[in-house]
Amino acid sequence: MCAKRCTVVALSALLLLSACMSYNPALLEGQWRLDEITPTDTSAVAGIVTSLASAFARGSTIEFRHGQAFIPITGSDTVRLDYRLQRDSLQLRSGEVIVARFRITTLTERLLRLETDDVVLAFIRN
Repeated sequence: MCAKRCTVVALSALLLLSACMSYNPALLEGQWRLDEITPTDTSAVAGIVTSLASAFARGSTIEFRHGQAFIPITGSDTVRLDYRLQRDSLQLRSGEVIVARFRITTLTERLLRLETDDVVLAFIRN
């Protein structure tokens, strides 16, 4: 009985710690290159769409600098959005409007992995 209770307490503590995880904003600063797009939907159609998107977007960059994200969209055009980190969430904003929200699953000196309900984006620091 005690072992079962200890296991429940340990699992609860682990879940609480993972829910409170936050990342150092300084790690996000810099330029990142998109390395991989992985769908969370396993259907054949999602696989085809992801393959096409990967071929088009792979190698694209995003730069985070002083609270802003810079996303090149064509040769000389760049979209500039504000970003906000809240625990394990990265929000891209235009003013007060949230344009995109990602869950950060990995943020190290070399690797940034962002997830939504539909896709996982893996970036490597440039």
